[in-house]
Amino acid sequence: MKFGYVLLIVLTSVVLASCTQTNRPSDSNQVENITPTTTIAGDIQPDRTEIVASEVFDQEGSISPTNTSSPSSQPTLIPCSGVTTSRNQEGPFYKDGSPERDSLIEAGMPGTPILIIGRVFDQDCNPLSGVKVDFWLANVEGEYDNDGYTLRGHQFTDQNGFYSVESIEPTPYTGRPSHIHVKLFAPNGIELLTTQMYFPGSESSADVLNSPDLLTTYLEPDANGRQQVLFNFILSD
Repeated sequence: MKFGYVLLIVLTSVVLASCTQTNRPSDSNQVENITPTTTIAGDIQPDRTEIVASEVFDQEGSISPTNTSSPSSQPTLIPCSGVTTSRNQEGPFYKDGSPERDSLIEAGMPGTPILIIGRVFDQDCNPLSGVKVDFWLANVEGEYDNDGYTLRGHQFTDQNGFYSVESIEPTPYTGRPSHIHVKLFAPNGIELLTTQMYFPGSESSADVLNSPDLLTTYLEPDANGRQQVLFNFILSD
């Protein structure tokens, strides 16, 4: 009787073990059913916080509407051509000692505000910091302030070679297309370049025909509605 009871227990254990083994999923099925919770490094897309210049400028060299940020906040978006900026006559109205400021516009001054932005590079397209960029221009009547510093001022490039200055849009006057005079100085005070910026509408002038690289580029207006104007300086060694 005892032997039959023991035999029954053994047979029951064998049957239960067989059923358990049959119902377990295989190891291969376990792997296939697991959903990965980690990302393979090669599949990670970069966080594109900086857009390269080739994506900002289309094939004709104009600004793409996909660039909605201000160039002043992303100076790397302003590319270097590598072409040395042409020298241009100083004219009789340069005056040393202009104030350091980022706007040449004064209260009540007539004219259309513009924001000129750009960078200063060497011939190898390395940005140059600490360069003094000195601007002066005539008022809407074509007159220069030779007594004070109206529409005169300078600033220094930042670590990316970037500068920006607010001005009024220059007005053409007798014998001259619309232009702004500029001098650039090294941090030690040595003069590096004297030139002029010319504005759209001046393409047929002798000045621009002789030095087409001195023609500025109009960008989209900024958030304040000011016309943005692009001009880079490329300095010779």
